Amino acid sequence: MRHYISTRLLGKTNQARREQFIRLLALGLRQATYFGRGLEPPPLDTGKRVTVATVFEEASTRTRNSSEMAASRLRCYVQHGISVSDSSLAKNESLEDTLTMLGQYGVWGVIVRTKTEGAGLWLAQELQKLEGEETWLPRGMSVIIGGEGKKTHATQLLLDCLTIVLNELGARRMDQVGVIDEFLKQPEELVHQKIGEILDRLKICFVGDLKYSRVVHSWADLGELFTIEYCFVAPEPFQLETWATPHRSTVTTDLDASLEYPYVYFMRAQIERLTGTPDSPGPMTKREAIRLVQSLEANEQYLDRCQGKLLHAQPRDQALPMIPNQFKNHPKVIMLMQSACGVPAREAVLMECYRGRFETEDLISVPSIGFDQAWVTKQESWYAHFEALKVKSAGRNVIIEPIENGTAVDRTEEHMIRVHDEIFGEDGVYHQASGRQILPGRRLDSPCMGRPKGTLWLYGYRISPEQALKHGLISPHVKFSHMDKTGEDAGESAHGYLRVEYPLPEIVEGFRCLNENCITRRTDIARPIFRVHGEKGRETPDHYADAGLECISCGDRVTAKEMVQACYGSLVLHR
Repeated sequence: MRHYISTRLLGKTNQARREQFIRLLALGLRQATYFGRGLEPPPLDTGKRVTVATVFEEASTRTRNSSEMAASRLRCYVQHGISVSDSSLAKNESLEDTLTMLGQYGVWGVIVRTKTEGAGLWLAQELQKLEGEETWLPRGMSVIIGGEGKKTHATQLLLDCLTIVLNELGARRMDQVGVIDEFLKQPEELVHQKIGEILDRLKICFVGDLKYSRVVHSWADLGELFTIEYCFVAPEPFQLETWATPHRSTVTTDLDASLEYPYVYFMRAQIERLTGTPDSPGPMTKREAIRLVQSLEANEQYLDRCQGKLLHAQPRDQALPMIPNQFKNHPKVIMLMQSACGVPAREAVLMECYRGRFETEDLISVPSIGFDQAWVTKQESWYAHFEALKVKSAGRNVIIEPIENGTAVDRTEEHMIRVHDEIFGEDGVYHQASGRQILPGRRLDSPCMGRPKGTLWLYGYRISPEQALKHGLISPHVKFSHMDKTGEDAGESAHGYLRVEYPLPEIVEGFRCLNENCITRRTDIARPIFRVHGEKGRETPDHYADAGLECISCGDRVTAKEMVQACYGSLVLHR
């Protein structure tokens, strides 16, 4: 592991990501034994001095200070705090340029907090591309994200889990870390197995502002690696997005639902989300919002009834603390232990990243797709197909338009014909197609679809597999007919007519991310790439592809319908 950005980027498979996360926790347990006894751990490198820097676009107390303390305890030289106010970031310099400069000056690891979602992924990728003799950027620089937008806070997630594992192993107090020594004497495989079992049987409830919490989103991602049982308690405006909610979860507005959970995690609630602004009022008055947030507080009556341990990432709002100040050292409240675990957890991250600093990680990979992955549903000579068309159209009021060399895009949704046409323009097909102009047709009979269809004819142009993929997300039943009479006449093609269809792609490019806070909307180093979720041919009742698109940069998910309407809504024809 060279970079630590999010759990989604810890490996190529869920199993690999799970094993890496467990390995980090085991390392964090080892570091906690030093920290609990007030001892310094072994240095990160006994042969040379390692430099670590922090670059924070947002204010921070615990993440920044515990990261710097972790680096200092590992005998690193710490280049303290670059922030927007006192650096060229205030002059609109990019984070990429700032980090490149730090690497040139001898910094190995950079701990970054940024408002831009997906920044860590692209920063790590770009720095790997830049390193070399000509750029004077030494190999092996690591990027560690200490909070990113509202979606990712992987180091907080790690320290939360370290807190829970320590508590489950019986090390609730500093003077109890001896039990960890005994636990770690077991074979490494058994240690990892038991840590995994603790997380697999974990039941945890989150209370407060969940939708805007990077911590909650990181915890939700962890549900892909472990069989965690979740409960989310929040008023509707604070609830987690549907696409981000894990499968094994309960969603409610009732705080009593949290009483039987072994761990209850309170999140800071900002009433501005409920009251809005004078220009854009929210659903509640300030008094109503305060009353609602107070109803979610862990007051004395709640603590008497609650059966679990209470966590809080902090900071706590003094005006509306989810855990009132008089209870911060209550036996059921472990938020102070949780805060302290930030140091050993971040030591573990630094150690693991330094160990893998020369790894070249392919963080952004777009699998190529070729014609061999297409489903060929019909192939014959151009002449045979032309004769078949004449027979099929006999007695019908139609005109056969022969294409000797080109492509017919068939079975498009008729109300999407202008969208397909626009995409061809964006892809430069108009400039590359030779001969006659592309002709769109709509309201054509389609017995197979059971409704009118649209068709486009492209003269002198054969659509590439990459171009075809995007069209399958616009019209779920689209097919492509490739004609090559000239090649057949010259003996170069055994089949002058091919009817092909492509599977739903794993990855697609060409759309824009709808999240305005995504790195792809803020810089030209990042291009929008989406994972596709769904099955080929499935459609919504209004004939959009029943598929979802997940931005690999920021993690935002939208449906194919939402994407089409946002990017091409004015071109969708009303039926």
